[in-house]
Amino acid sequence: MTTIELASSVFKVIRENRFTDQNVSDLNKIIQKLNRIESHVYENGILPKFVEALNRIGPLNRDEARSKNVITCISMFTSKTFITNEIAFKTMAIILLDKVYDPQKNIMHNISEELLISVFNCFEVLCRRLEGGTIEQLYVKKHATVLGQIIYVAIENIQKDQDTELRISAINCLMSVFQVHNEFDKEDVVLRNQIADILFIMTPRIFGVLSKLIESDKRTPSKLKAKALQGINRILCLIFEDKTPVNDSSNLTSDDFLTLVNSKSNVVEMKSNGLKSIEDKKKYMESAERNEEWIRLAISKLNPFLNRLPTLLLPDYGPNVHKELLKMSQSIMKKCSITFQNEITVFFEIILIMESENTEILQEMIQQLEEHPNSKRILRDGFYRHLLRFSRCVHRKSESQLLIALKLLNGYLKYFLHRDSNILTNSDNSELIFQNLALIFELNYPLMLQEETLEWNHMSLNLNFKNLPWKQLKFIQESDLHEALDQVLVTLQHESIFSFIVNKIFDQITFDSNSSNELMCLLIKILENFNQNETHEPQLIDLILTEFLEDRHWYLPFKNDSTTNDRKISLDEINFNIIHICLVIELLGTCSSHIKSNRDQFLFNVIPKILEKAGLNNVIIHTAALYGLELISMGLKFENVNALIENQSDFISHFIEIRLKKDDIKNCLDMTNAFLELCSSYDELLFVQSLFETMMSLFNRPVSVESHSAALKITLILLKKVHSDKMKLNSDIKPNENVNKLNANELFEKWMQILEPPEVLRPDPNDAPLDFDQIKEEMLKLKNDKELNEAPEDENAENTPEETQENKFIRNLIRSMIGFISSSNAIHKMYAIDIVSYCLQLQDIENKEFLPTIHLIWNPISTRFKESNLLVISRTFDLLLVIARLSKDFIQKRASNEVLPLILEFMKKSALDNLENTGSFASSLTQNFKLQEKIFENIGEIFQYLDVHESMLDQLLEACSSFLMSNQQKIVKKSCLNLLKKLFLYDSTAVIVKFYHVKL
Repeated sequence: MTTIELASSVFKVIRENRFTDQNVSDLNKIIQKLNRIESHVYENGILPKFVEALNRIGPLNRDEARSKNVITCISMFTSKTFITNEIAFKTMAIILLDKVYDPQKNIMHNISEELLISVFNCFEVLCRRLEGGTIEQLYVKKHATVLGQIIYVAIENIQKDQDTELRISAINCLMSVFQVHNEFDKEDVVLRNQIADILFIMTPRIFGVLSKLIESDKRTPSKLKAKALQGINRILCLIFEDKTPVNDSSNLTSDDFLTLVNSKSNVVEMKSNGLKSIEDKKKYMESAERNEEWIRLAISKLNPFLNRLPTLLLPDYGPNVHKELLKMSQSIMKKCSITFQNEITVFFEIILIMESENTEILQEMIQQLEEHPNSKRILRDGFYRHLLRFSRCVHRKSESQLLIALKLLNGYLKYFLHRDSNILTNSDNSELIFQNLALIFELNYPLMLQEETLEWNHMSLNLNFKNLPWKQLKFIQESDLHEALDQVLVTLQHESIFSFIVNKIFDQITFDSNSSNELMCLLIKILENFNQNETHEPQLIDLILTEFLEDRHWYLPFKNDSTTNDRKISLDEINFNIIHICLVIELLGTCSSHIKSNRDQFLFNVIPKILEKAGLNNVIIHTAALYGLELISMGLKFENVNALIENQSDFISHFIEIRLKKDDIKNCLDMTNAFLELCSSYDELLFVQSLFETMMSLFNRPVSVESHSAALKITLILLKKVHSDKMKLNSDIKPNENVNKLNANELFEKWMQILEPPEVLRPDPNDAPLDFDQIKEEMLKLKNDKELNEAPEDENAENTPEETQENKFIRNLIRSMIGFISSSNAIHKMYAIDIVSYCLQLQDIENKEFLPTIHLIWNPISTRFKESNLLVISRTFDLLLVIARLSKDFIQKRASNEVLPLILEFMKKSALDNLENTGSFASSLTQNFKLQEKIFENIGEIFQYLDVHESMLDQLLEACSSFLMSNQQKIVKKSCLNLLKKLFLYDSTAVIVKFYHVKL
């Protein structure tokens, strides 16, 4: 199609005023077939017709569809030609401006977003299609007002509108007006300088609006922020380019500029002192010039935004913004490094923060950074300033600022480690690095005085240890911060700085114990991120084991009644100590994955200490110990914690024996408790008989009350474990199973029929400290000797004696408890009663010595029912139930004469007490009420086991009648009725005769 034919088609559409969607589409197809349109045809023929068409429409909002189509046609035709006459551009711009903006009233016309987008796209095309000569003619003082109006309209829509596409098109329009679009020749310094001299006066408002848009909240799309940053970057490099000539003869003063920057009016009202008319504004814009003073003041106003640029590297801003920020840093360093010589550090730091991203543009920028003439000085000074202000970033508790600070610290460290490591080892810098690391690991110290009785059967080794209660960092919570901190610690493993950091940590722990918890957190983090350096690893592990296996880290007071040097420990100190013990355990557990040799030595030294803490009642320390054991089992490739403990059972049992010999019974109690619960294999518990015998030897010699209590508790723990495993095994055996299972006696033999431990393994308490290698060698030797000397079993050997070794042992243990049952210490009484109860349940009731044993303990047991301590009576009642179940009517007469009357007397008295406390909730929490409920639940079984006479049953029914009175508590009545239902099965006649009037 020829130009004439094209013009004819256009004129036809315009003449008939038929700018329908179909006609515009047809025109678009026609224009796509042409390579270009001659400028003179466009400017003299086509453009005037479109101007006429727009004027004919009038206000754009009168017929928005036709207006949009006309403007679209203008954009299409303009994209195929060049504008060679500034008058043509100015005419079209004025027509479009008139349709969207009223300069006299300073208001925007109410038109749709779609139409505004078409207008901005048209402005963009008009600016892009200006020829070089036309730009020289257009970008002069006399045309500045028109350009300023376009900029103002764009800025207003960027600031006030919410439509993303509209704001993006407005930013593109801005960049086209400033001739910083992709098609402009960036090397045409003269023309760029001319444009900057004309449009510089409008940039403060532009920077203000765009920077606010960039730093807006998450609701603003990332692509819009990236486009705004692109606009700032390109306009900034145009206005502040180093090669820009400066005219010192300007009439613009600093006061003028400050007024300009602080003004909230639109861009054409740049000067508020008397510039009311369009002519005044035009004169001001034509007279203002860009000079050194203006540039200096402009940069000072930009400084706050420039200093905040690194925060744009946060993940929330997205990769588009990050990419534009890198381009901005590259452009500023390349084009404006002299103008921004005092601000260039910010752009250097942006590059350092993103150094870990191995992108092509980033590597190019790092090379550019190194080629900068002052880069070494700038980076050295910037690094020192960053170390000084790092603590302020931490204390502000701003996660975003701290994340950027950590990334920048890592960037500086990596840069200098590979180029000039002497800067890091400088005494001032290295000291600041250490101080900042210690500050980051500052801990929160919540109250952690949980003293609870541990129910091991409800504890799980598969705990969630992500939120460790003893390691709550004050300033580092989010995962992004942890990742950034990990990167810093990995970088610090460089040989030029690592040794200094480690030595400083241990020096500080030695001389300032107040910071030891934070420094242990730092060590744990270093180990978690260790890069398996063969030089540093053994050195660090040796230092940790040497320091943290010392008892001063393990035996700190952690109870709220603790005292030291006749001074009561404060709650803050107790919390510090609890966290300290937990961190020591975690630190040693973390070390396990770095143990390459001497594994047995490590386990021998560490496992007993951790196991001791696993048995404590303090839930926090107990949990930390379980976590430490799990870390060790994973680090040393054990299947689980149980496998770890069983593998070390010989050393652990020996360690417990030594502790008992040294009368360290309290700590031995905790360790034994944990060991028995974590060791699941019967064959690994061969130390039990020796432990029992050691306990019995303690019962027969003068030791402290606390030691006796601990020894009794250990004995009780052992008996509970034996009884529990026996019950579990019996319940697991099925009659039809054709499998060789251990029966109860064989199980008990596994526990009890064990040779006395050799003397060599039972050293005197005054001996030198344990030597691991010597003990290991002796134990292996003894094991081999035993295997060689064991004779084959004689098939014709005699049967087991009538009384087995285990029965003798249990009988001796029961005898040793008699003194404790009759003692004045209530705790000892209760432990001893419980021990006797378990012993009786483990003894063979067919043995001829069983009933004499019952006779032996009867008197001290029956006497306990005369006690005033209800806890002791409650435990004794439990034992009575066991004796009745096992011995049946053997104790019928004695129980009926000595014990049951005391129990019935208690029931009558407690019934009267209930009447005084009717309706009181607190009464249901008393020991009196609990014992009363226990009697109701179990005395019926006792009567059945003993087969008591009717007279005693009548007395029990009489006692029950007191609990069925109308003013008794409902819960008591219910318990009493449940007892009567049990007695009904025993002697229904007696119950019916006594309570025929009561509805059961």
